[in-house]
Amino acid sequence: MIKQLINTTTAKEVSDYLLAIKNDINCDFEIILKLLRVKKTILKGLRPLKFIINEICDCLVLNKQCAATTLTNYLLESSLKLSLIYWKAYEKPFDNKKDFETMYIYEVDKYIGKEMSKILNFAFEEHLIDINDMNDLKKLMLEYRNHIDHASNNKSIRNLRIPIATLDLNTNESTENLNAKVTGNPLLYLIAQEDFMRINAYDYFMHVFSYILKWDDMLHERYNKINK
Repeated sequence: MIKQLINTTTAKEVSDYLLAIKNDINCDFEIILKLLRVKKTILKGLRPLKFIINEICDCLVLNKQCAATTLTNYLLESSLKLSLIYWKAYEKPFDNKKDFETMYIYEVDKYIGKEMSKILNFAFEEHLIDINDMNDLKKLMLEYRNHIDHASNNKSIRNLRIPIATLDLNTNESTENLNAKVTGNPLLYLIAQEDFMRINAYDYFMHVFSYILKWDDMLHERYNKINK
């Protein structure tokens, strides 16, 4: 059992905490409108992804952009792998009489557990994505998924320089460094990582969601074509 750091929490603290969450809700009407439309979107083959999509939307409404970003990383990989599994399975007439637990056993064995770079190559070879998609998804993988999931710094953060000020407590003299690279100090680069996620979380999610809509339509068309 985890040893408690604080033994008591009052009812007022709980009330204040819930009120703080309420007050932190995103009030951008256009963003809320688009997120609600996303939540109401009816997916076909990719509907198992809805629980991830809905939670990302909720995070963005609550201004929890860092949580939304990490979940979007999960969504990116999950959506591409699920799309590829169905895409490959749908290249032949679908047998609904198969045992449910073995229905996609070949495709799951081939794609689940593989690195994202290999999955991108598989998707390109199977014509699920084209060369423009490939380049775009590689960029998303490098700039968002990899550096956040591996707690490292992407190109934007590696090149970032910010002004910092220092204070000499003995003389009360302050100095300012206008050219400090953030990567040399974890205090600075973690602040930069947080800022990056808060600024980019919404656009990143909508970008990934656009692929989900595209793949869902492609899968539906492929299934119908083969199983007329």
